Order: sequence, then structure tokens, then C-alpha cells
Amino acid sequence: MNLEQKSKIIQALVLKGITQKALASDIGVSTQFLGEVISGKSRSHRVEQEITKVTGYQFPTPQRVPRTLAANN
Repeated sequence: MNLEQKSKIIQALVLKGITQKALASDIGVSTQFLGEVISGKSRSHRVEQEITKVTGYQFPTPQRVPRTLAANN
């Protein structure tokens, strides 16, 4: 869990007067999934973009895992 990320996003939502439940409803996801994205337990490019639009928080760029030669066989 990324506590710094979660804290910044929650603070931004509070300042804007938006609840997680309202945001989840607006973007069409469950409050549980939204909470997982906010805390860094799950990743969703679409949900992260919506959170960024509302809060201004920039999520870290996902790290790509290189494919191994064994995976290509």
C-alpha cells in the first residue's frame, strides 16, 4: 500500500468536497475498486486518469517487465 499516494488523493478529494462513493459512482466503478486504486493495491489506467482529472494527483508511471526469451517460445 502506498500511504503517501493514498493520503494525497484523499486530502485532494476532501478539499474538493467529493466523497469516494460519489467519485466511484461518477466513473462507473465500485467504491472497493476505487479504494484499491487510490491505495495502490490495483492499477487501472482509466480510473487513474479520472482521479487525476479530479484531484490533480499524478500517478507514477507503471514499470514494464521485459519479456524473457523463454516466454516467447
